[in-house]
Amino acid sequence: MKQSNLTQIGRARPVCVITTQGDVSADRVILQLNEMNVPVVRFDLADFPQHVHQDATLDRSGWHGTLHAHGREVNLKEIGAIYWWHPRPTGAPDGLQRADADWISRESTVALTGVLGSLDCLHVNHLRNTLAAQNKPQALTVARRCGLAVPPTWIGNHPTGARHFAETSTGYHSRRWKPR
Repeated sequence: MKQSNLTQIGRARPVCVITTQGDVSADRVILQLNEMNVPVVRFDLADFPQHVHQDATLDRSGWHGTLHAHGREVNLKEIGAIYWWHPRPTGAPDGLQRADADWISRESTVALTGVLGSLDCLHVNHLRNTLAAQNKPQALTVARRCGLAVPPTWIGNHPTGARHFAETSTGYHSRRWKPR
């Protein structure tokens, strides 16, 4: 018999809440989890690698290891769910040259999100789906291909193009943005 994602042998499995500090929506979720006596480990991707540490090994049975975040530790195999809620990108230590900081940020993102994203647990707002949904040009294109009505849309950064679009498109504008 398969155990629930949030229980394992009669005890609650930890939930990772990956979001920015002070996010009110995530705070409410954590309050509910606390009321249910579910262990919570909360952090932001931007806390990695400086304040969040991952020690992960892959073998035939999956990922093993631990995740340390802000004084809490969780065994990767015990994680019951991951709640991805608008985390900031991973960071890099201060004082690095731009190219080195960018490299560390890219590699850190792949290392942390790759391991956590591939864990066999419940994923709420899985990061890959969230990122896909936030790509508005792609989402609009897919919607159009699926037969949904998509309003004329302009994306750009040139004022002449914006002005032309605003002047020639009718019936879709409730307000117009004007640069100050």
